[in-house]
Amino acid sequence: MNSLPNIRESRIGIIYVYYERINEQKNQTNLSFFIKYGLNDKLWSKLNISTLFVINGHQCEVLIPVTKPNVYLLKEDNCSDWEGWYNGIKYFENTKGKRIWEQFDYLCLVNAGAIGPIYEPNVEGQDHWLIPFYNKMVKDGAVICSPCMSFLPNTNPSGPGPKVVPIFSLLRCTEPIINLLTNVQITCTDKFSIDTHYKERSLELYNTHQNTVLGHKRDKQDAVLTGEYGMSRILVENGYRLTSLLYNNNNDVNFNCHNPSNWSINGNTEPDRYMSFNGQNVPFYTIFIKNIWRADNSYVSLPVLYGECKDFVYLKLNMKPIFQNISNIVYNYNLLNVKLIGNGIGNGPDWGSKQDFYNKYGVAEETILFNKPTKKFNGCLIYAHYDPNNIIKDYVIQTIKAFRYFGYDILFFTASQTITNVDVLPCNVFYVKNDGAGTDWKIWLHGCNYLKKNNDINYSHIFLLNDSIILPINGLLNFGKTIEQMRNTSDFWGHWESNEVEWHIVGTPIEFKYSMLNDVANFIQKTIPICANREDYVLKLEVKFAKHLVNKGYKWNTVIKIKDLNTNNIICPVFNPINIRKWINNPSSFGIKWKYMISYLNQNIASPELNYLTRFLYYGKYGVISKAEEIGAFTKSTDE
Repeated sequence: MNSLPNIRESRIGIIYVYYERINEQKNQTNLSFFIKYGLNDKLWSKLNISTLFVINGHQCEVLIPVTKPNVYLLKEDNCSDWEGWYNGIKYFENTKGKRIWEQFDYLCLVNAGAIGPIYEPNVEGQDHWLIPFYNKMVKDGAVICSPCMSFLPNTNPSGPGPKVVPIFSLLRCTEPIINLLTNVQITCTDKFSIDTHYKERSLELYNTHQNTVLGHKRDKQDAVLTGEYGMSRILVENGYRLTSLLYNNNNDVNFNCHNPSNWSINGNTEPDRYMSFNGQNVPFYTIFIKNIWRADNSYVSLPVLYGECKDFVYLKLNMKPIFQNISNIVYNYNLLNVKLIGNGIGNGPDWGSKQDFYNKYGVAEETILFNKPTKKFNGCLIYAHYDPNNIIKDYVIQTIKAFRYFGYDILFFTASQTITNVDVLPCNVFYVKNDGAGTDWKIWLHGCNYLKKNNDINYSHIFLLNDSIILPINGLLNFGKTIEQMRNTSDFWGHWESNEVEWHIVGTPIEFKYSMLNDVANFIQKTIPICANREDYVLKLEVKFAKHLVNKGYKWNTVIKIKDLNTNNIICPVFNPINIRKWINNPSSFGIKWKYMISYLNQNIASPELNYLTRFLYYGKYGVISKAEEIGAFTKSTDE
């Protein structure tokens, strides 16, 4: 075969197939880390890379920087990885009007179940996480390289031999190879048995799977046999060599590829499973790692290197979970939608309780787990939510957890039609009509009236909040200290005050004493009918709200004071990027209006807690651009 083209001078197409699971966030973490670290141009040597993200099921919580050069997005109905990669190839061909091998010298096929790159850039920035895969291909004369390889016995339905683990593959892109994977049928026979209920015997049956490697799959078994196993088989049968960062298929010191009896590792043919690599986990130098392997409704092994990978991600992105090092946290495992199976002996896929499941597998799946109240701040949060994709984003989930920690009851109002990504919330959930501008104020009024009708609990304070706010950006304990300080110095308080138009407190977050409930509700109810558009809700309701309460004799306070900001000829000084550094790291500050400010952040200006809360969002000029930036009221963001 021809020698491989130098990857530093080649065109590379990455096709990343992504999907989300209900009540889990591991795939979100994997995708976000790949974008923020793997595609960070400041860390790696410059390669000619185009990246396509194929979103299965159309839903993607992670913010993908689609305005970044050579980044593309394709949303699809649910399909297998193999169909997603095929559709990605067709997307490039249809978009560019050229066959895929005319556009790229290499294809990089990535599965959302893999975390990576777990790889250190060198100081000079002249290295790239793709180079080790390329170097291994050159060394072994191979056309494909994955992190690891399996070695299948002759009892495997796809046939014996080496198999690249297709969580990640760097593949030589030529017409013959693409033709093999997309047009040539491969046949696998799967033997299974069913109970005939006749003379206590089972009947052996055979399923024949015939399909191309890339393309539509009839079912999961078809995807495994003709896709996962088929890719390696069809390449080997046509004289191509496979390799991986861990092994190769020719003359590895540990394996003889031509002797099936040697295709095992301590009796295990799957070396990337828990403790199967010489009695240890697969090493870090595989760069992409699948932390957890599922099998139908169970798991094939305990998680692999999840804690180590998590620590690497937190270190590289300067992140700290808001509950890290917080003592006395009690979690509500009963809310987990998990079926109990097995006897819970602690081996393999068995678990004996929901808590046992979470400790063994749920942590690595990043299953959403809510905490029970810890402190007793005796408050009620009225939360206004809307998401056009009918999901509850992670920063909203973290907000719920934070308020539960402090003992708030939560009235969660959503103007979304349904919630698709979380089964159960630990609070009262109300679905309301989305009326566009003013919906939040109508929700807060609904919440106030609900409390007036159900006044059997005597709260001390009511907190008004919506999903424009991310909190607690400087840690949970500082948030609690701010609440206590504000309560001790005022009857009602907010996070920011503003002198735009006239003095007012920015509409959310605001907390007020429960004894003020009637005055608050009456003002909102009286003002809503005279608001006809968004500007009315700002000028007649938000701007007048605090002054109305002050005129009633109530004492106010705010966390961020106008006097501490630069207001000289500055539009919207509270949120203007010129003032961000003046307050964002103030320990008393606990929230940001993220759509106004996120394009001006980077992981160094933000606290580790804020980096964690925004881990599925994106900083810099290729992320969310606020309306103020679009119209020139704010300067253009420049950081990537």
